[in-house]
Amino acid sequence: MGCLGGLFRRFVQGWVIARVLGWIRGRGQSGGGRRSV
Repeated sequence: MGCLGGLFRRFVQGWVIARVLGWIRGRGQSGGGRRSV
């Protein structure tokens, strides 16, 4: 369970980081305007 848990944790962490980066990138392209997607 330890190894599997570590892989799952790393996958979730990477997904969250990618999600945040995409949100920041989209927000920057919109010119700083607030837009909830």
